[in-house]
Amino acid sequence: MTDLHRLAEVRKTSGNSVTAYCLCGWHTSHHERGTAVALVYKHTIDRAHPCPTPSKTRYGTRFEAENAIRNFWRTPSPGPRPIRAYRCPSGQHWHTTKHAYRERRAA
Repeated sequence: MTDLHRLAEVRKTSGNSVTAYCLCGWHTSHHERGTAVALVYKHTIDRAHPCPTPSKTRYGTRFEAENAIRNFWRTPSPGPRPIRAYRCPSGQHWHTTKHAYRERRAA
């Protein structure tokens, strides 16, 4: 994690909201202070380990990714279809792919 991405401050804003700020200027508001702070920490982790395929849809859990595959197969559409879910190399979310598992060769 770089020094540019750290929790800078937390402020009470209008109404019942709390806004948490990152040193880079990114900020988020939430009605619960703990959630606002947690979202800033998630932001810092996301910046430290970026997704190598940011254009792909991200799913929070394997279950969500596998449900997306099931729903995709229920809907008729042309082109390749996803067949499995895999954890993103960033370690933060899941993606789907049309490629089968690759077999590993013995060294």
